[in-house]
Amino acid sequence: MGSSSSNSNSLEVFLGDLPSNPWGTLVDTVTPENIATMSSCLYNHHHLHLFPRTTADDEEDEEEKTTTTISASNCFVYMTGRSFYECCAPTESLDLSFSMAAVHWMKSYAGDIPTGLYATDPLHNTDSKLLQAWKEAGAQDWMDFTQARYQELKVGGRFIGTVACPKTNGHFPGATVGRVVYDALLSRFPSSFPQRDLAACVLPSCGRSRDEVLAGFLNHQDSGCSWDVEVCEFHETKDPAREALDRGDITPTEYAKIVTKSFRAAAHPTILGALTKLLPVTEAERLLNQAYEDCLDVIAANPELYNLDVSFWYVMAQKI
Repeated sequence: MGSSSSNSNSLEVFLGDLPSNPWGTLVDTVTPENIATMSSCLYNHHHLHLFPRTTADDEEDEEEKTTTTISASNCFVYMTGRSFYECCAPTESLDLSFSMAAVHWMKSYAGDIPTGLYATDPLHNTDSKLLQAWKEAGAQDWMDFTQARYQELKVGGRFIGTVACPKTNGHFPGATVGRVVYDALLSRFPSSFPQRDLAACVLPSCGRSRDEVLAGFLNHQDSGCSWDVEVCEFHETKDPAREALDRGDITPTEYAKIVTKSFRAAAHPTILGALTKLLPVTEAERLLNQAYEDCLDVIAANPELYNLDVSFWYVMAQKI
């Protein structure tokens, strides 16, 4: 989230995350240098000005409008430890709100899933009524998210973000890997516990269709919100590890290890948190590590089924 000063070419940036997340990683990656680069890209690709424009600026030749004066020394970074489902900045204080690969994680919980991990993917959630309940919860979460961004933005300010969606094969990114992890976990689950207890191991993530994304910007009449959705484009980014495998740079076993590690980085804390409600943390860790090991041969035997290609909607909307 960014706000430009009214009297100088300075940019205030507010980084929002939950207090329990690793803030050190955020500080190391979202640096003033990277923010300055991103801000320049927004100008060069969309002609979005994060700094006040002067008459002289406006009279520049179009051919000369290829860079901006944004520099790292002009960026001042702050942090706010709040959920992005609520306002993270004062009302009408921001020029830009930016979200990347985040809002698929839900705040709502629509029920335990006895058939898998991913809440809104039919490969995991096979109960049609339960699947619909999770999708409806995801729709309300998305509405809450866009309303919070609307309150924070100044009139004329923009939201830019990536919103996760099903891939062209219809499944959520990581769903096939999650399926084999779940099956391995199920086979390792202690016989002293009913299988239904594993149903609490849910990844509350929601992949959204284009219509579902647009609904967050178009259905705010009751709250008085008014948006102009300028861009809503589908993108699918290939998994670099899969491309390396296709080139012959790595073996199927090496690929399986990379994929499992990537899945673990995203999902392990949530699954472990659910398991520790049933088992001591050391036992839960051991069980999960065994399940990850069990996955390697399955993935290596048929690697094309277990890619981590990422699909998303690239969205840009202006508050009007």
